[in-house]
Amino acid sequence: MPKLDRRTIVLWVITAAVIGSFYASLNDAIRHNFLFVIYGALVGAWIFVLTGIASVHIKKETKQNPS
Repeated sequence: MPKLDRRTIVLWVITAAVIGSFYASLNDAIRHNFLFVIYGALVGAWIFVLTGIASVHIKKETKQNPS
């Protein structure tokens, strides 16, 4: 398992909070139309992909500029 630094952990925690609040805001829409589950899954997956890319860049930046 890769070693996570503090910045990466904070990034993933914020991502989880954003996705959780996004699903909470879609709660009523999901009750009325089940297709919003698919929409929410696609948006959540895209946010996870972007967070993964950002994590790789943070790790690369940390290796190049150790402080």
